[in-house]
Amino acid sequence: MKFMDVDVSAQMLERFLSKCPLLKHISLDRYKEGTDFVAGGNKFTFVDLLQCVPLIQDLEIADSYMKYLCPGGMLHKLPTSLVHLKYLCLDVCMTEQNEISFVLCMIRSSPLLGKLTLRMYDNEKSLVPQTSNNFLDPEDYSDLNLDHLEILDIDIYSNLPLVKDFVKLIIAKSPVLKKVRIELNDNSNFLDPEDNLNLTLDHLETLEIKMFSNLPLEMEFVKLIMAKSLVLKKVRIELNDKVSVDEEVKMLRDLVLLPFPRASPSAKLIIERPKAS
Repeated sequence: MKFMDVDVSAQMLERFLSKCPLLKHISLDRYKEGTDFVAGGNKFTFVDLLQCVPLIQDLEIADSYMKYLCPGGMLHKLPTSLVHLKYLCLDVCMTEQNEISFVLCMIRSSPLLGKLTLRMYDNEKSLVPQTSNNFLDPEDYSDLNLDHLEILDIDIYSNLPLVKDFVKLIIAKSPVLKKVRIELNDNSNFLDPEDNLNLTLDHLETLEIKMFSNLPLEMEFVKLIMAKSLVLKKVRIELNDKVSVDEEVKMLRDLVLLPFPRASPSAKLIIERPKAS
């Protein structure tokens, strides 16, 4: 079931969902512009919503609903675990501690969660919360276990310390995680070597990259690996055939004129065009 551009109040939504206890898929995308979602003083929270749909398997909540369904923060854990929930997709403002707490509550309460998608957005009216430096320290979340999470998607990643700590927490608690996809925003500095001090590649001698498209993030990744590989001997980059000769020349010129840190000064960097088939 999907709500999109629907003229619905919190009271109407609660009444509707309470009549659908067998629902397995819910998407609350956005309500109709101008709708007073909390008209009448009705306090319909996420706890109330989830109690209406105990068999939920896929849940998607957009930002317009997030800010009204968790206005006062969330419990440490839901009263009843979401034992059927396998996919969770949420819009999250990482400067809103209420929303961060809600995500953590949902994770704790979903023992079979297999895929988590977070679409991050900014709230210009919100100030970054004054939390302690170890607010998201994995050691403080011994009860947070994502034993079935295989995929983590994060859209519009911001390089705020709290965001980075949140991602590290999720990864640290996901023993069977297979894929992490992070879409960076324009201001992110995610692959800066100084932000990856715990990354050490003491035995890496050869790095090969094929289908290299010369995207900024790809080059930053190469620079990060070279900055962290003490015994690196060879870096071989095979370009995507869509990379023009002019782009290749500019890339080589930038590598010469704009030197970057290399842990292994003797590492040989080889850039090749794809072989004709």
